[in-house]
Amino acid sequence: MKLPTSLRRAFVFLLLVALTAGLCGIATPGLAQRSDRQVAVNLSEVNPPLATQPASLLDQGKALYDAEQFSRAVPILQQAVQEAQARGNRLQQAIALSNLSLTYQQLGAWAEAEQALQQSLGLLEPQQATVTTQQLSVLAQTLNVQARLQLGQGQAQAALETWERTAMLYQQLENTTGVVQSRINQSQALRSLGFYNRAIATLTDIQRLLESSADSLDKAVALRSLGDALRVSGTLDKSYEQLEQSLQIAQAIGEAKAIAAAQISLANTRQAQASEINLDVADRTDQERVRQWRGEALQRYQSVVETRPSLPLLMVVQAQLNQLNLLISMERIAEAVRLIPAIQTQLNQLPSSRAAIDAQVNFAHSLIDLKPGATVTPAELPSVLDIANGLSTAYQQAIQLNDQRAISYVLGTLGYLYEQSEQFSDAKPLTQQAMILSQSIQADDLSYRWQWQLGRMVKLENQQSEAIALYSEAYNSLQRVRNDLIAANPDLQFSFRNDVEPIYRDLVDLLLQKAPQVFKPKEKQAILGQARSIIDSLRVAELQNFFRAACLDATSQIDAIINEQTPTAAVIYPILLRDRLEIILKLAGTDLMQYTLPASSEAEITQVLKTFRRELQEPYTFRSTKEIGQQVYNWLVQPMRDELDRRGIKTLIFVLDGALRNIPMSALYDGNHYLIENFAVSLELGLTIRNPLPLRRNAMRILAAGLVNPPPTASTYAQLPNVTTELDFISSLGLPATILRDTEFTKPLFKQSLQQANPQVIHLATHGQFGVNPEDTFILYADGKVPLNQLADLFKTEQRGRSRAVELLVLSACRTATGDSRTVLGIAGTAVEAGARSAIASLWSLNDAATVPVIEELYRHLGQEGVTRAEALRQAQLKLLQEPEGLYTHPRYWSPYVLVGSWL
Repeated sequence: MKLPTSLRRAFVFLLLVALTAGLCGIATPGLAQRSDRQVAVNLSEVNPPLATQPASLLDQGKALYDAEQFSRAVPILQQAVQEAQARGNRLQQAIALSNLSLTYQQLGAWAEAEQALQQSLGLLEPQQATVTTQQLSVLAQTLNVQARLQLGQGQAQAALETWERTAMLYQQLENTTGVVQSRINQSQALRSLGFYNRAIATLTDIQRLLESSADSLDKAVALRSLGDALRVSGTLDKSYEQLEQSLQIAQAIGEAKAIAAAQISLANTRQAQASEINLDVADRTDQERVRQWRGEALQRYQSVVETRPSLPLLMVVQAQLNQLNLLISMERIAEAVRLIPAIQTQLNQLPSSRAAIDAQVNFAHSLIDLKPGATVTPAELPSVLDIANGLSTAYQQAIQLNDQRAISYVLGTLGYLYEQSEQFSDAKPLTQQAMILSQSIQADDLSYRWQWQLGRMVKLENQQSEAIALYSEAYNSLQRVRNDLIAANPDLQFSFRNDVEPIYRDLVDLLLQKAPQVFKPKEKQAILGQARSIIDSLRVAELQNFFRAACLDATSQIDAIINEQTPTAAVIYPILLRDRLEIILKLAGTDLMQYTLPASSEAEITQVLKTFRRELQEPYTFRSTKEIGQQVYNWLVQPMRDELDRRGIKTLIFVLDGALRNIPMSALYDGNHYLIENFAVSLELGLTIRNPLPLRRNAMRILAAGLVNPPPTASTYAQLPNVTTELDFISSLGLPATILRDTEFTKPLFKQSLQQANPQVIHLATHGQFGVNPEDTFILYADGKVPLNQLADLFKTEQRGRSRAVELLVLSACRTATGDSRTVLGIAGTAVEAGARSAIASLWSLNDAATVPVIEELYRHLGQEGVTRAEALRQAQLKLLQEPEGLYTHPRYWSPYVLVGSWL
């Protein structure tokens, strides 16, 4: 079991707290805070110094803070406060208190930070009618410190309001750089609140503001900050664009540090772009793109290393560590090994600071990740003792600095090293010490790692109860920091999905192992309910990851809907674990039921599902699709089939996990019939959904739009001649319908029609794609491509003027990206952005002619008395399956249609 990649990367990629701290530090005579963990940037480049000269003690405190010797800075700044107070200099006293608060924040001393800050703000209250420019400037920077403290304590709304006030003060001071910083920080708070689109709009406004300013070092740094913030938002193309501009300005004015910082940020963005492509399913074009991006990143890191004499040593070390991590991830181990001596030598030359400690720990994790191969023997790799010696140096520095967070980080990493080398007697006490320290400073982002680490070791000792307790603590710690990790930083988002996910799954694994051993019904139900809720929270996190938002407007519980409205529906909740498949079944008015398939590992199931999807998309594979379909049916449905039949179940609602989302459940085969022949099928992404309402035929209004010919900007897409037939049929239904054809299907006309028609059903017959992230999810209009993150401009902005939400979004001729388990999120994401309760779309590209009978049959049944959306789709699929001439009976034609969301 590997420690999360995020721990190793924590000081390579941009962190939430580091970004926020870096953009709100007080400059001379305050404290200049680093902008991120990739590059040590002195923000005196960004925040102009105040007019007055700093007092001597403030100078000393600033120097210690910049050196990240926070514990030593505290008494110096306390003396500065007392000295300023004795002289009656309220402004200097306020500055010292503000900087003292910032220092306490670095140490995790939140109460002390709050007290110092409130004293500072109290001193800055106007004592006379006229307020000087200097006083306003100090107040603005102190409010930045307050907003950082608020965000660090989870008060994102308060932080947002404080940064809005700060921006107004900087506008009053005509300080463009301060305005830019405040707005970037506002976008950070907006992301933490889940307002992704508002965050992007804020960053776009910053871009316009910077365009009108003259080239300068301030502009280069601000553009780099904007580019980093855009990367954090997942807007990677724009991030790269802004960072390139920053680099060009820095090169033009000849600022070596700014050039290096931009190069590292550009490389980090290229790495983020490469990480979004799943190489397991990528085509050759995407594979080549990843190769080029990674190659470019390596070159940019190397360019920083080669300009070493004119750069701070820490910046060079960080570039080399980024290089090393990238080479390891690319499995270019021999090249990685050749970097080690130079990095170690330079690390030994760094003065003691938290950044130096972070770099040493980062280096240790990279060395732990190194594995021998064809070009490197075990003897050529650093030994456990070598790595431990490096961490010992970092530990001594942390002790010298009295930095509790750094001490916890080093001890936990040393515990991880010994855990990996199976020296558990050493690993456990180190991890326990690290955990106690992180908890004492309320550092949940560290605590969950150490709780998980200790839980893994206890689990190996077969101490089930103790392991469950530790994993539960890790889970609870993660819940407290999850919004920051998910909504704010794509580097951590992907790490969360790939590396932190085992915390959830391992805890669920332990709980589901325990459930069969419990004989008291209430206790057993509590365990099953807890397991289901924990894995569901993982899926919520994945949704937040995809939408880049911290909250969704889901309000209803599936269990309640089943019990109250659809007693003939069943919820099937499969959970993929390493050594087995677990299924939790919910029927109306019954307890949760557990089914275990011990012979089916996650790896086995995933491989079968890949083969199944491939065969489903190929012609002339009736036999193989039935054979594999029956195997998957035996996993998911057969164990409970008797119970389903006994209860008269007609609709199966699947809350699918992992690779299961790639597969249309309708194509499962019981040996005689496809699943769709016996059940209507619907998909949900979690236990909490938007309040579902049945469709009513007599109140159904439709807005249908389609393109036969794609726009000139999308000439690679084929014509869709049968779109005309689809739209003609919808027009002939006798229902209120607004139809937009070809050149009429523009964004302005569609938006206008949406407002006027107030539709319950929106039908889009056009090319589109549901990708693995919002940027790859789009719909073609006559005037171009509309990505998922812009759909809100067409849909949600009209919600206030409409009497009801969209009930159903039908996406005809669209497709998902190939084979990634997150692509169903794209369908759901499109529905969410449209404000729709459900969506119908296809899992792969479909025959244009075969789409017509499905659409026609769907609309014949949709909204009819006693017919749910799931049943209407079922009848449409059966139309093809039972087609007399057999043209479309293969599941490749009818099975990829999926209903996501409300089944009513």
